Amino acid sequence: MILDAETYEPYEFDKVDNKELLERVKWWEKKAGTGFPAFDKAVIETIVGSYGASIGRTTFDTAIMIGRLEQALFSFVTVEKIPRQTIRAHLCPKCRANDKTVRDALISRFASFDKERGKGTKNKRDFFYGFSADMWSAFAVGVTLIDREKGKDTK
Repeated sequence: MILDAETYEPYEFDKVDNKELLERVKWWEKKAGTGFPAFDKAVIETIVGSYGASIGRTTFDTAIMIGRLEQALFSFVTVEKIPRQTIRAHLCPKCRANDKTVRDALISRFASFDKERGKGTKNKRDFFYGFSADMWSAFAVGVTLIDREKGKDTK
């Protein structure tokens, strides 16, 4: 997909496949330095190691994609990488965190009224309305970066 100002909203969120993501990065690269509203930093959740566990093909595929994404972004924006363990420890400092506890911490912090799912309903949307799958992890990465830049602890 070729993106231009008429077909892409810069502040939307979406879950896209890797090819589409790289196309969007190319679009942003073309807009860099043109005065178009953009961003000055990107953050990527990284894989530091297997922590003693066996890893499969999808983990290697993810590591390759992280490298491709970093390379695509590097030419026009600062790229910071944060390991998943750092994100978990930041958002859930008092427990042995997993994806569910990270999600619960985000809901507790950002949801206004739906403290169970954080989404609300179609007629009464809460903060995380529309979130699914990997969007939670992506949001956790961004929150961790912003908190760290502001020198903020979560608890």
